[in-house]
This record gives sequence, C-alpha cells and structure tokens, in this order.
Amino acid sequence: GITVLCFRNDGSESSGILSGDTALNMLGLSTQATAVWSYISDGPYKTYEWDKSKIEFKHRTNKEVTGLSPMTILVIQALKTLGKEHVDEKTIRVLSRRLNEDEKAALLAEGTEATDWIYTVIKEICKGEDQLIQRVVSPYQPVFRGD
Repeated sequence: GITVLCFRNDGSESSGILSGDTALNMLGLSTQATAVWSYISDGPYKTYEWDKSKIEFKHRTNKEVTGLSPMTILVIQALKTLGKEHVDEKTIRVLSRRLNEDEKAALLAEGTEATDWIYTVIKEICKGEDQLIQRVVSPYQPVFRGD
C-alpha cells in the first residue's frame, strides 16, 4: 500500500505516505530500485535502517497531509520530486491512466491548495485521454484549444 501506520514510544500513532523516488516507483513513473523508502507524515523526522535499506519519515505540515486522500498526497509528492521542468506529456499520460475516475475526482478537489504549477498539472491529469492538451509550463501563458 501507499500508507504506513507507525506507533511512537508514547503510544500515539502517526501515518506516513510514500514520497520521493518511492512515490515515483509506486505510480509507474520510475523503475529504479530505491535503497531509501521515503514517507511524509505529520510526525517527527526520523530515519530507520533495516537490512540494506533505510526508511525515512519526513515531517510535513498538516496542510500537506491532513484531510487529503493517500493517492492525492502520493501524486503531489511525485510531482514535487520530478520538479516542474521534468513533468511532460508522458508523465501526465502515465498518471492519467494510473488513476481511476474516483481518484481523479478526489485529486482535482483536494489538490486546490497545491502550488499553481502542480494544480495545473493535476487538471491535465484529470482530463480524459482524448482531452489531454500540452501542459502549460507557466501559469501566465494562456492555453488555446481548438474546437
């Protein structure tokens, strides 16, 4: 799955969502094996070593993790990992095919607080395959569609 539940020493619990290269792998955007399993959570930053792998939990503000579906967080983290300059039509097509209609609806509704460039990409991901248009790199560039 994309969520992990952790228990702290004080008995409280925290959940983490895959991020970084691990998020790219889960979404089919990368096939590279990763030695570091990276998660974001609202808990403290912590790294664990196990066998030949590392598991790291990176603290994020509640705004970035609370109230969002795991898939929305995963997609946003994957886009952040790639960076604006590395998101292309292939990335959008892979994500569009990977997400079902319910996940797309949640992503579109929940992603409104993401940075402008990420939300622009989210809108492209959530369009139907036949409606994909070239991604707008700058939010200031107009998009023209032929009818």
